[in-house]
Parts: sequence; C-alpha cells; structure tokens
Amino acid sequence: MKNNSRKNQLYRLIKYTFLLSLIIISSCYANQKELAYNQLKKLFIDKNKDLISHFPSKIDFNNALFNGQMIYEGENENNFGAYIHLIVFNASSEIDEFYKRNYKILAKINPQDSCNLIVPWFSPFHHTIAEFDSCYDRLIKNCNNISLPIPNFANETELLQIDGIRLPIDFKIYLLEIDKNKPFDYSYKYAGHGLPTEWKNGYSKGVAISEERKIIIYWFDAW
Repeated sequence: MKNNSRKNQLYRLIKYTFLLSLIIISSCYANQKELAYNQLKKLFIDKNKDLISHFPSKIDFNNALFNGQMIYEGENENNFGAYIHLIVFNASSEIDEFYKRNYKILAKINPQDSCNLIVPWFSPFHHTIAEFDSCYDRLIKNCNNISLPIPNFANETELLQIDGIRLPIDFKIYLLEIDKNKPFDYSYKYAGHGLPTEWKNGYSKGVAISEERKIIIYWFDAW
C-alpha cells in the first residue's frame, strides 16, 4: 500500500511539474509575441495613431496571433504594401466590445462573395503581371456590383486550415474606413495590379468576426 501511495505521489508530482513547465513555456512565448506586436504597432502609431485606433488596447497573447510589415525607404520595390492583422481566439469579450462601440460601418461584406475586390490578389513570386491585371477584367465581365477593396486573408485562412484567401461564410467583414490616398509616401511595386484605376493605391481598416468560432480579426492594409 505504501509503495502504491508513493507511486501515486510521484505520478502527481511529475504531472504537475509537466503542466507547470507547459504554462511557463506558453507564458514566455506569449510575452515574445506581445513584444514583437508592440514594436510593429508602434511603427504604425508613429505614422498616424488613427490608422489602428480600432485595435484593442489590451490583448491576451495566449489567445492571439498577428502578422504584418511596415515598409521603409529602399525596401518598397518588391512588395504589396504595409499592413498589420491581429487575430484573437476565444474572443467573446472582444466581439462584445466591438459591437458596444457602435462604429460607423461603411460596408458589411460577405467573405465568400465572388465579386469581392481583394488586395492583393496573388503573390508576385508565383504569378505574372499579366495575371495580376486580368483579375479586375474578370470581375467586370462577371459582376454587376463589385465590392470596395478588402484584405487578402491568406494568413488567417492558413491558421484556420482553410484553402484559399477568402474567410469562411460564418465570418462577417465590417469595413470601417477606406481611402484612395496612400497614408505613407512609399511606392509599392505590385500593389496596384489587378485593381481598378481609382484603387491603384489606398488603405482600408476594419474587422472580421465569426461569432460561431468566437474569433475576431482586426486589420489595417495600405497598398
């Protein structure tokens, strides 16, 4: 009996030590993500704090991921533009907070609509310029109502293990702000291809929400 008791105690000790190790590792990883996010976020705030004013002030990075880039002079020839996307999981409180703020919504967009104008369309490393430019031509032929430009959500669909660059139908895309002027004085080599003339450059910001999945995605894109 004593041997069994000692074995059980040892088992519990190993189990709790393992769980504690996982918590510590997870906490360190979350801290690293938060540090990197804050560094990127500051680059956008230094340009214009209003560009990402709809992003949450507090984030639990145990339940959040981000991706993005800011373009500097001399680095702007082979890219689409500057952007920052933040995806939050288990986001019931963040979703509630978004609705409570009563943002002025310019457009509510179905992510699966085949007439959505998506920026950017493709990776320049896998497609030719001619393929870029043919995208909008196809929309003109097939669509009566083409949407305002919305982001490419390829990074987010990869996280959700979904093929393509369109979010699933259970998401609602809320466009909060869009402008045909560039917020930064940089030249983006690939950004305008596949877009109508009036949208060769610009920026947009908004959120995408799935109440079913309890996920919210915040974005700011400049092209």
